[in-house]
Amino acid sequence: MSSGTTTIRPAALAGLRVIDFGQGVSAPHCARLFADYGADVIKVEPPEGDLVRQIGPARHAGMGPIFLNTNRGKRSICLDLKKPEVTTATGSNAEARRVEVSLQ
Repeated sequence: MSSGTTTIRPAALAGLRVIDFGQGVSAPHCARLFADYGADVIKVEPPEGDLVRQIGPARHAGMGPIFLNTNRGKRSICLDLKKPEVTTATGSNAEARRVEVSLQ
């Protein structure tokens, strides 16, 4: 019989930082698997948004079902990586240097 105590274990990938630059389905799906196992995943989107945002019926504009499914459990940020000042800032940022996995 169980004593009624539950041991909570940390997630398998807790503490791992992943940055998701991917568009479409493949890289975002892979990054979602990292998030499902406890990694801190940051989705980086261009100003116009991920291409998948508009696929499928949606209750809210830009929130199609494929986009919602492949990006659950992630934080997100919008960056225009075509601007040199943004790429310089992200390369020198202490948070950006803590990334262990980068998906494109």
